[in-house]
Amino acid sequence: MVVPHHDQARIAAESMLVKWKNKIWTAGNVSQNVYLSRSQSTFPSPDGAFEDPDNEHLIAIEFKPSTETKRGILTGLGQTIAYLNKHSMSYFICPEMVENFEIAKFIKKIFEINELNKKIPIGLISYPNDDPSNLSLLMEISVPERQIVKCHLQRDSRYW
Repeated sequence: MVVPHHDQARIAAESMLVKWKNKIWTAGNVSQNVYLSRSQSTFPSPDGAFEDPDNEHLIAIEFKPSTETKRGILTGLGQTIAYLNKHSMSYFICPEMVENFEIAKFIKKIFEINELNKKIPIGLISYPNDDPSNLSLLMEISVPERQIVKCHLQRDSRYW
């Protein structure tokens, strides 16, 4: 059975939330009070979003399924960067393998060579192709907190 893209993105987002709440991921830029929020429907629209009221951060995610192409994965990296126009930070979630190619390692090398996560507030997460809940944080956001834009959603209710 094939799980639709939006369901896989939700599974990954919920897994991220659990990791932050249980201090499995202890990024200095995300508090334990982070929660899932609604993604903005206007272009560009992320696959998931969080709000961190303690740090005044909106966090976007771009999720790519294991059925994606190599080209689609590269497009996802660009989408992740574009979300910074409306979000404080952004994470790119990609499968370990695409088209029999270790795409997560390839993207990680792009991050490392260019020090992307040290220059702009983006992080990289991978997952085994068959389990979008089994996330591995490959590159954490490493820009100083003072360089992360503070922003809030303009709404009255939480995701649930």
